[in-house]
Amino acid sequence: MSVETAAIPQTQEAFADAHTRHVLRYALGATIAMAAATSIPLYLSYLIPVLTIALLARPGGPPSLREGIGFVGTVVVACYVALVVTRYTLLFPAIFFLGFAVTILWIFYAMSGGFSPFVALWLMLAVTVLPLIAVQSPQIASDVTRNLISAAVWTLAVVWVAHALVPDPASATESAPKKTRPALDVRRRAALALAQTAVVMPLFIAFHLLEGVDSLLALIYVGILAMQPQFARDFKTGAALILANVVGGFFTLIAYELLVIAPSYLLLLLLTFLAGLGFGSRLLSSRKGASLYGTAFSTWLLLVGSLTTSSDNAATEVYSRVLLILAAVVYVVIASGLVSHFLKAREA
Repeated sequence: MSVETAAIPQTQEAFADAHTRHVLRYALGATIAMAAATSIPLYLSYLIPVLTIALLARPGGPPSLREGIGFVGTVVVACYVALVVTRYTLLFPAIFFLGFAVTILWIFYAMSGGFSPFVALWLMLAVTVLPLIAVQSPQIASDVTRNLISAAVWTLAVVWVAHALVPDPASATESAPKKTRPALDVRRRAALALAQTAVVMPLFIAFHLLEGVDSLLALIYVGILAMQPQFARDFKTGAALILANVVGGFFTLIAYELLVIAPSYLLLLLLTFLAGLGFGSRLLSSRKGASLYGTAFSTWLLLVGSLTTSSDNAATEVYSRVLLILAAVVYVVIASGLVSHFLKAREA
């Protein structure tokens, strides 16, 4: 009896240590990713930190070498297929938009059936970013294709480095329960995929017709939001989503003002690490609404990263980009709420 009693605190200590390491790895990985994003000359390099934390937030060890090669291979194929198809269908708008709708519908449907959310996110980036840029210049779209592939490799490398620097304890790895996603029936998966597609599609058409490359940041973020588990539920969930992005935008403004007062590369990395610890400790906890802290940190990384890697005047961009992201979130909440209400009415 005494042996069993003594084993309980040891197990709890192992899990507490695993949680601490997970939070530290999350913050350290975000910092390394921010350092990479601000150092390497890649278009859309500010996506590297956002996509890195998406991988670091999940429990378990790093992707294996085989998984990494498969992931990069999938990104390569998806990017070049999207580029080639876009070039040959741009002259036929009906076919172009129909092909895009079918593609993202399949991505959402596959994701609800257990397809890797991380790979699905990269596929979504390929089919939303490349066609919009190809309208402006096919040559620039080709360059962006190579940059997206490089960003995928960098993201994977940062995740491996973060796990190597802060590995999980062996006891926690062996004892951690495996979480399984509840299976959805085909009808529910199709309805959810249709709802997600109905939200993303109008914005893509609008940006395409208006040639809104300057608003690409908003389209990217809408695609990221549309793939989150809490997406398209109800207006109450949407209000929490708006609050999370307001918090992320607020801390972005604080970080920007601090960097204006003391412009320093090391300060940027220190702020990223501290933000990673603050948001990560809550995201990786068991508290209610923990995922919203991950959304807030994604907003922070996306805005800070886009500002620090932009060649434009950041002073004139910071507030407009925060408002752009918030406008995108409000659109997602309203559109998803209306679509969800419509689908529930039809089922009733």
